Amino acid sequence: FKVLERLGQHGQPPVFLLGHVPPRAPAANDAASPGAGGGPAAAAAAVAGAAGVRVLSGALLGGTLDYSVAPIGLWLRTERAIYRCLEAAPSYAPRCRPPGGSPSVPLPEASAIGLLHLFEHTGGGLEQPFQSKKRAAFPILRLRAYEVCGRDGAARSLFRAMPDGVRQRKAEGKEEPEPLFLRGELVPSAAGASSPHLWAGPLRAWSAEFERRPRDGKADPLLWVCTQHAAYALALSAASAPAADKSAAPASAGAGAPLQRSASAELSREQSRTGGEAPATTWGAGDGLVLRLAAGGLLQWRDHVP
Repeated sequence: FKVLERLGQHGQPPVFLLGHVPPRAPAANDAASPGAGGGPAAAAAAVAGAAGVRVLSGALLGGTLDYSVAPIGLWLRTERAIYRCLEAAPSYAPRCRPPGGSPSVPLPEASAIGLLHLFEHTGGGLEQPFQSKKRAAFPILRLRAYEVCGRDGAARSLFRAMPDGVRQRKAEGKEEPEPLFLRGELVPSAAGASSPHLWAGPLRAWSAEFERRPRDGKADPLLWVCTQHAAYALALSAASAPAADKSAAPASAGAGAPLQRSASAELSREQSRTGGEAPATTWGAGDGLVLRLAAGGLLQWRDHVP
């Protein structure tokens, strides 16, 4: 994919494509076409049983990634043909890692902004609380399996780093506050599109919808974070969590369930998993727990206070 960026540049050596071209899928009219030495049935069987050919292409002139399909598609162009690359050879697979294809090679946020027709969410009751300096609304993107992290990729507590809801400015005589980033899987808005892994940030502000109640009636607060380019809607239920946390019941599960008891149980599970005091950077015992406690408490209060 680094080669694709340099295609067509002056002084770059030519690059070629080597691979197996499979036979075309049998068409409906194959059975109706006359076949040599066996009639229509033999013609259809010949297409279905062909082994394909090994091809060395001409020099590549360009290429593009296709995020409208899953998995991510790759198209390459020569002077005489356009190739759709379906699967990399096992020996080449470690080198064939499209941006967004794995957490280690995430899609840059700037690239995702160019794909809003696939990933921007409009309607559905989503109203982001941010405005740009020009008072324009940010595009809304949704993430699942998300994490807030530092530049090194290690998890960070959003609430500790940005307690006032906005990124802290550098104080006189002190170091610049550590920037926070967001990583996760983009949720497509277009049917059939892929869910690339994304790296976005630095984060500028956050807000929360504590009283969001999905159809099942349980608390599922929505966390909003914004960067320079977009607003991200992060459902608590869609957070990236350790396996030990995924089975934890929401704090408001069950009518009249004691909120403190479920929160204490979750914290105990997190402490057992980490072998000691659960760090605040762990979602289940840090930011996620705060969101769950606040949302569950508000919903229980609404249910019991006329």
